[in-house]
Amino acid sequence: MRIFLTTCLAGAAALLAPAAASAAETYDFAGSFNADADNDGVDETYDWVFSFTAPTFLTSLTEITPSSCSISGGFYACAATQTIDPNGETFPSTGGVPFLSFNVDNIDGSGGRSSFYFFAADAFSLAGTHTAQNPPDGSGFGNAGPATLTLGDRAGAVPEPATWAMMVGGFGMIGGAIRQRRRHAALA
Repeated sequence: MRIFLTTCLAGAAALLAPAAASAAETYDFAGSFNADADNDGVDETYDWVFSFTAPTFLTSLTEITPSSCSISGGFYACAATQTIDPNGETFPSTGGVPFLSFNVDNIDGSGGRSSFYFFAADAFSLAGTHTAQNPPDGSGFGNAGPATLTLGDRAGAVPEPATWAMMVGGFGMIGGAIRQRRRHAALA
Protein backbone atom coordinates (compact mmCIF):
# COMPACT_ATOMS: atom_id res chain seq x y z
CA MET A 1 0.00 0.00 0.00
CA ARG A 2 2.93 2.32 0.74
CA ILE A 3 4.21 1.94 -2.83
CA PHE A 4 0.76 2.75 -4.18
CA LEU A 5 0.49 5.92 -2.06
CA THR A 6 4.01 7.00 -3.02
CA THR A 7 3.19 6.53 -6.69
CA CYS A 8 -0.06 8.52 -6.37
CA LEU A 9 1.77 11.35 -4.58
CA ALA A 10 4.40 11.43 -7.33
CA GLY A 11 1.62 11.61 -9.92
CA ALA A 12 -0.07 14.47 -8.06
CA ALA A 13 3.25 16.34 -7.86
CA ALA A 14 3.67 15.96 -11.61
CA LEU A 15 0.17 17.35 -12.15
CA LEU A 16 0.96 20.40 -10.05
CA ALA A 17 4.36 21.00 -11.67
CA PRO A 18 4.63 24.01 -13.99
CA ALA A 19 3.89 23.36 -17.65
CA ALA A 20 6.80 22.70 -19.98
CA ALA A 21 8.34 25.62 -21.88
CA SER A 22 6.64 26.53 -25.14
CA ALA A 23 7.60 24.43 -28.11
CA ALA A 24 9.75 25.48 -31.01
CA GLU A 25 7.97 26.46 -34.23
CA THR A 26 8.32 24.28 -37.32
CA TYR A 27 8.12 25.77 -40.82
CA ASP A 28 7.50 23.46 -43.81
CA PHE A 29 7.63 24.91 -47.33
CA ALA A 30 6.61 23.26 -50.59
CA GLY A 31 6.43 24.85 -53.99
CA SER A 32 7.77 25.08 -57.50
CA PHE A 33 9.76 27.42 -59.72
CA ASN A 34 10.33 27.64 -63.46
CA ALA A 35 13.71 27.89 -65.13
CA ASP A 36 15.30 27.10 -68.47
CA ALA A 37 18.17 25.12 -66.97
CA ASP A 38 19.09 23.30 -70.20
CA ASN A 39 18.97 26.49 -72.37
CA ASP A 40 16.51 25.03 -74.88
CA GLY A 41 14.24 28.09 -74.74
CA VAL A 42 11.60 26.27 -72.68
CA ASP A 43 11.19 26.64 -68.92
CA GLU A 44 11.18 23.45 -66.89
CA THR A 45 9.29 23.24 -63.59
CA TYR A 46 11.19 22.23 -60.47
CA ASP A 47 9.47 21.20 -57.24
CA TRP A 48 11.11 21.87 -53.89
CA VAL A 49 10.47 21.26 -50.23
CA PHE A 50 12.33 22.34 -47.13
CA SER A 51 11.82 22.47 -43.38
CA PHE A 52 13.35 24.20 -40.42
CA THR A 53 12.57 24.80 -36.78
CA ALA A 54 12.90 28.13 -34.99
CA PRO A 55 12.79 28.70 -31.22
CA THR A 56 9.87 31.12 -31.73
CA PHE A 57 7.89 32.55 -34.61
CA LEU A 58 10.05 34.60 -36.99
CA THR A 59 9.32 38.32 -36.69
CA SER A 60 12.12 39.97 -38.69
CA LEU A 61 14.28 39.43 -41.76
CA THR A 62 16.06 36.11 -41.14
CA GLU A 63 18.52 33.90 -42.99
CA ILE A 64 17.77 30.31 -42.00
CA THR A 65 19.53 27.01 -42.63
CA PRO A 66 16.99 24.29 -43.46
CA SER A 67 17.07 21.02 -41.51
CA SER A 68 15.97 19.30 -44.74
CA CYS A 69 15.74 20.50 -48.33
CA SER A 70 15.29 18.87 -51.74
CA ILE A 71 14.62 19.90 -55.35
CA SER A 72 13.31 17.68 -58.15
CA GLY A 73 15.44 17.21 -61.25
CA GLY A 74 19.19 17.26 -61.19
CA PHE A 75 20.26 20.74 -62.20
CA TYR A 76 19.71 22.68 -58.95
CA ALA A 77 20.54 22.12 -55.29
CA CYS A 78 19.23 23.95 -52.24
CA ALA A 79 21.42 26.85 -51.17
CA ALA A 80 22.86 26.72 -47.66
CA THR A 81 20.59 29.51 -46.44
CA GLN A 82 17.08 30.65 -47.25
CA THR A 83 15.68 34.14 -46.67
CA ILE A 84 12.46 34.87 -44.81
CA ASP A 85 11.12 38.41 -44.42
CA PRO A 86 7.95 38.37 -42.25
CA ASN A 87 7.55 42.17 -42.53
CA GLY A 88 8.28 42.68 -46.21
CA GLU A 89 11.08 45.11 -45.32
CA THR A 90 13.20 44.30 -48.36
CA PHE A 91 10.56 45.22 -50.95
CA PRO A 92 8.67 48.30 -49.73
CA SER A 93 7.07 48.58 -53.20
CA THR A 94 5.00 45.48 -52.44
CA GLY A 95 3.35 47.25 -49.52
CA GLY A 96 5.35 45.36 -46.91
CA VAL A 97 4.12 41.90 -47.93
CA PRO A 98 5.95 39.07 -46.12
CA PHE A 99 7.92 36.83 -48.40
CA LEU A 100 10.18 33.81 -48.61
CA SER A 101 13.08 33.90 -51.03
CA PHE A 102 13.94 30.34 -52.02
CA ASN A 103 17.60 30.23 -53.00
CA VAL A 104 19.12 27.54 -55.24
CA ASP A 105 22.61 26.83 -56.55
CA ASN A 106 23.47 25.31 -59.91
CA ILE A 107 24.91 21.83 -59.43
CA ASP A 108 27.81 22.64 -61.76
CA GLY A 109 28.79 25.66 -59.64
CA SER A 110 27.96 28.16 -62.38
CA GLY A 111 25.71 30.30 -60.20
CA GLY A 112 22.25 30.16 -58.74
CA ARG A 113 18.97 31.97 -58.51
CA SER A 114 16.22 33.04 -56.13
CA SER A 115 12.45 32.78 -56.39
CA PHE A 116 10.23 35.06 -54.30
CA TYR A 117 7.02 33.80 -52.72
CA PHE A 118 4.72 36.36 -51.10
CA PHE A 119 2.39 35.47 -48.22
CA ALA A 120 -0.36 37.08 -46.12
CA ALA A 121 0.70 39.30 -43.23
CA ASP A 122 0.30 36.63 -40.52
CA ALA A 123 1.68 33.68 -42.51
CA PHE A 124 4.94 33.45 -40.57
CA SER A 125 3.33 33.60 -37.12
CA LEU A 126 -0.01 31.75 -37.42
CA ALA A 127 -0.17 27.96 -37.21
CA GLY A 128 -1.77 26.33 -40.24
CA THR A 129 -1.19 26.17 -43.99
CA HIS A 130 -0.76 29.38 -45.97
CA THR A 131 -0.73 29.77 -49.77
CA ALA A 132 1.62 32.11 -51.64
CA GLN A 133 -0.09 35.06 -53.29
CA ASN A 134 0.77 37.89 -55.67
CA PRO A 135 1.80 41.13 -53.93
CA PRO A 136 -0.54 44.16 -54.12
CA ASP A 137 1.66 45.97 -56.66
CA GLY A 138 0.93 43.22 -59.21
CA SER A 139 4.57 42.21 -59.62
CA GLY A 140 3.54 38.56 -59.76
CA PHE A 141 5.63 35.55 -58.98
CA GLY A 142 8.38 35.95 -61.57
CA ASN A 143 9.82 32.48 -61.98
CA ALA A 144 8.13 31.30 -58.76
CA GLY A 145 5.17 28.95 -59.06
CA PRO A 146 2.58 27.93 -56.49
CA ALA A 147 3.82 27.40 -52.92
CA THR A 148 2.52 26.65 -49.45
CA LEU A 149 3.88 27.34 -46.00
CA THR A 150 2.76 25.18 -43.09
CA LEU A 151 3.45 26.26 -39.52
CA GLY A 152 3.05 24.11 -36.46
CA ASP A 153 5.04 22.78 -33.55
CA ARG A 154 6.24 19.21 -33.50
CA ALA A 155 6.68 19.08 -29.74
CA GLY A 156 3.43 17.14 -29.33
CA ALA A 157 5.49 13.93 -29.35
CA VAL A 158 6.80 14.76 -25.86
CA PRO A 159 4.15 13.94 -23.24
CA GLU A 160 2.85 16.76 -21.07
CA PRO A 161 3.33 16.49 -17.26
CA ALA A 162 -0.35 15.59 -16.81
CA THR A 163 0.05 12.69 -19.26
CA TRP A 164 3.06 11.42 -17.32
CA ALA A 165 1.08 11.75 -14.08
CA MET A 166 -1.81 9.71 -15.45
CA MET A 167 0.57 7.05 -16.71
CA VAL A 168 2.46 6.82 -13.41
CA GLY A 169 -0.83 6.79 -11.48
CA GLY A 170 -2.15 4.03 -13.73
CA PHE A 171 0.95 1.90 -13.18
CA GLY A 172 0.60 2.53 -9.44
CA MET A 173 -3.02 1.39 -9.47
CA ILE A 174 -2.14 -1.73 -11.46
CA GLY A 175 0.71 -2.48 -9.03
CA GLY A 176 -1.62 -1.95 -6.06
CA ALA A 177 -4.24 -4.28 -7.55
CA ILE A 178 -1.65 -7.00 -8.19
CA ARG A 179 -0.27 -6.66 -4.68
CA GLN A 180 -3.76 -6.87 -3.15
CA ARG A 181 -4.59 -9.91 -5.29
CA ARG A 182 -1.41 -11.64 -4.06
CA ARG A 183 -2.26 -10.78 -0.47
CA HIS A 184 -5.76 -12.28 -0.82
CA ALA A 185 -4.30 -15.39 -2.50
CA ALA A 186 -1.80 -15.83 0.36
CA LEU A 187 -4.59 -15.62 3.00
CA ALA A 188 -6.83 -18.15 1.22
